[in-house]
Amino acid sequence: MRQTIGHDFHLAFEADGEDYVCRVLRSLEGRCKGTFRPPPPVASGDDTGLRQDAEARGRALFEALFHGEVGEKLRRSLKKLEGARSGRGPRRRLRIRLAIDPDADRLASLHQLAWEEMFDPDGDRFLARSSEIGLIRDLELSVPLLDLPGTHPPRLLVVAAEPRGC
Repeated sequence: MRQTIGHDFHLAFEADGEDYVCRVLRSLEGRCKGTFRPPPPVASGDDTGLRQDAEARGRALFEALFHGEVGEKLRRSLKKLEGARSGRGPRRRLRIRLAIDPDADRLASLHQLAWEEMFDPDGDRFLARSSEIGLIRDLELSVPLLDLPGTHPPRLLVVAAEPRGC
């Protein structure tokens, strides 16, 4: 089994009038700051276009977040990982970490967004379903984590269902 090395693309949000400030705190390409304005709701079609509706909503959210310098940092980070994927070395993944302070009232609406639906039109993929990209909602909690008893490192079994025809 090949080892996987994860690289963070860590984003933090702050309130700024009607928009939000989005800061790239950590990436393969350094730090930057941008703006984020949640996209308006995308009208749903009929039941035959569920994927198309999800792509439209996901694309609007992706483009609202990854535009300008923030988008350029993401594209460059992904390109670096593509270059590192050739060969027999460890697999490399990019973890997009969305840090939203749960105690900030002004940021509460960001928790309601369907971040897992983000759709990258350049890569023609939903980020949450990509094998090269992970999407993490990172809650910055002020409560310390407890060291749970048990063996370290923990062993996990992960199962994903993909029925044929869906």
